[in-house]
Amino acid sequence: MFDDVIEIPPFTIRVRSSFEAVSRHVGFFYRDCRRPGPDAFLDFDIEVRPGAGPRRWWRPQARFELDGAEPFFPLPANQAAPLLEWGLNFCVAHRPLGYLVMHAAVLARNGQALMLPGFPGAGKSTLCASLALCDGWRLLSDELAILDPADVQLIPHPRPISVKNRSIDIVADFPGAGKEPGRIVVEGPDGRPVPAQVLGGGAGGSRVAFVAAAPSVGFAVYTIRHDPSKPDPNETALRVTDDGRRLESDRYIVKIDDRGDVASIYDRSLDKELLSAPARIGLFYENPSQWPAWNGSGSGSS
Repeated sequence: MFDDVIEIPPFTIRVRSSFEAVSRHVGFFYRDCRRPGPDAFLDFDIEVRPGAGPRRWWRPQARFELDGAEPFFPLPANQAAPLLEWGLNFCVAHRPLGYLVMHAAVLARNGQALMLPGFPGAGKSTLCASLALCDGWRLLSDELAILDPADVQLIPHPRPISVKNRSIDIVADFPGAGKEPGRIVVEGPDGRPVPAQVLGGGAGGSRVAFVAAAPSVGFAVYTIRHDPSKPDPNETALRVTDDGRRLESDRYIVKIDDRGDVASIYDRSLDKELLSAPARIGLFYENPSQWPAWNGSGSGSS
């Protein structure tokens, strides 16, 4: 059973769950949050637990409980981690504890805050995610703006930003946003890396293709994160001499002779020359009488 007490300003929250996905979610997205310990005063006591009875095994469900009460209907078990985030939104919005809570994204720049209110689907999370990746901008909150009436100051409430569908491309192409393209890792719902490839990118971010599996009803959560420890795909171990006659990689040494033929391909791992003679490129010209694409008009052909 996962059991942790974390501070997500301005609240102290206890999260319990037997779902491994919830444990990984909290450990990844809230790893830098302060842990005040089990004796701390709690604002919200949350548990994401499996469904009751047969629903633990047959079409398994996840249930959200706040202080022992269940405010929602259960959801499919593969949505346990998103259910935690949706439940946190419910907690803050319905029990603000003296704060003024508004449905808006909030960013800060040069000591001033920018609020982005809007109806669901208006694009506030998309713009918030784009600006948060730009230099000079700080994320205060994606979903809920929290204002302290005592000093009329906005309080940071940083949590994961949810973007989907076309919003992902918009964020990736936003001028000035993004990380170094290519240095990414994609993890599946079980926390294990899945095969992934960077399709392109630049200053605005990266487009990534990866192997995913999702149920016919519901969805699966994959995590794409920047990993500076991974090698830069734009960097190569290929070395070429100034005259262009010798190319070396970690595996091969290729030599080009004066005629422009490949004179040698040496395999380092096998300690073996792969060519018995230079590999020459021959150009042949033919003017076929009938079918240019495939006609062979030599003697004996048909």
